[in-house]
Amino acid sequence: MHTLTHEGGHVLGASHDQSQPKSWIRNDPGSLECLWKEGYIMSYVDGGAKHHRFSHCSLRQIRNVIIMRGRSCWTVSNTAHTNQGKYPGMEVAPNAFCKNVFPDKANVTADMNSPRMRECMVKCQYAEYSEVCYYGRCRTYVKTYFTYEHALDYMYCGDRQVCVQGVCGGKTVTPPTRPTEAPATQKNRNYRNAGTKYWKHRVSLRL
Repeated sequence: MHTLTHEGGHVLGASHDQSQPKSWIRNDPGSLECLWKEGYIMSYVDGGAKHHRFSHCSLRQIRNVIIMRGRSCWTVSNTAHTNQGKYPGMEVAPNAFCKNVFPDKANVTADMNSPRMRECMVKCQYAEYSEVCYYGRCRTYVKTYFTYEHALDYMYCGDRQVCVQGVCGGKTVTPPTRPTEAPATQKNRNYRNAGTKYWKHRVSLRL
């Protein structure tokens, strides 16, 4: 959705933030005063919640084009089907969302108990297992690889709230009855089998 919104901004006249006025658009104000590093939609920098919003420079550029083009620019002619009141986070399960982040990996989950869900950042992760045995003693090593992705609108973010444009708040919702937990949050356990001793070791690695 971010890429679609970014490109839609270009179509409506918004330049990348911190850009000179465009000579081919009459009265284009440019966006020099809005710094690229601030991380709004028209920047590639991830500014957190700001990355879900246009800077005031982008809004000014879009307003200029819409006023210049007149009513034909904003009249809705699309007759496509829409689902009023439904948002991506209502339709896409967290684990399915994370599976798209790591499409070629197994054991992919979304850690909905991660503290960063309060920032509307989903912790997507997958676990890889390996076992090493010496003289009847075996150790199972678990490496959990993870990354953070911006939550979809209306994804649950704790305290019966949802994410809206990168902010945890929105209206209250009924939370999932069994939120997904990370493999890394499970407690370490010892395993025994036929006299062989097993230990499980866990490591988390951010990608």
